[in-house]
Amino acid sequence: MTILSTDHRDAMKREKGIVLDKDRHGNLRCYYRRAGLPKIRLREPYGSDAFYDELACARLGQPYVKADTRPKPMAETAGKGTYAWLVREYLRRNKSLLAKSTLEQKRRVLDGIGDETCLSKSGQRLAEMASVGLRSSHIATLRDQKIEAPEAANHRVKALSALFNGRSRKSSRAPIPPRRSRRSKPHRPVSTR
Repeated sequence: MTILSTDHRDAMKREKGIVLDKDRHGNLRCYYRRAGLPKIRLREPYGSDAFYDELACARLGQPYVKADTRPKPMAETAGKGTYAWLVREYLRRNKSLLAKSTLEQKRRVLDGIGDETCLSKSGQRLAEMASVGLRSSHIATLRDQKIEAPEAANHRVKALSALFNGRSRKSSRAPIPPRRSRRSKPHRPVSTR
């Protein structure tokens, strides 16, 4: 980290809520502090646009994510009938029915599934493929991609089940994978008694 000049130190003292501290190695660190709350570390170079974006997020109590590293939602530009479009519609329909944390967890799991390329010989992502052609064997393949983590594999099966059960109510024309795909069993050590 670069050491701030005395001009920057004086300017930071004028910014409301900005605090300078030294770490155990003697490096200056910049924090935002509000009474009664813990300090929030500001990592962007002082005076840059990114610094003021980070400061604004700190003042609002939101986590700061750099503009160039913000993940784009999988279904942002999805064509109708694709897996990504189906996910976007499912999340939109269930926004008021599910808790925010549940909806976010389902989005993460379904986005992770959409990034898989194991169903395509050409390496195409599932998010770009038509959702109509998914069968129970495909769901088993997607589940087996996480076989080393049985809980993650089970989350995939549950999320896909909810996704396709939601589709079945809206459209009876599309083929739907069976409701129950076998879940992975966690590895349990054998007793040596």
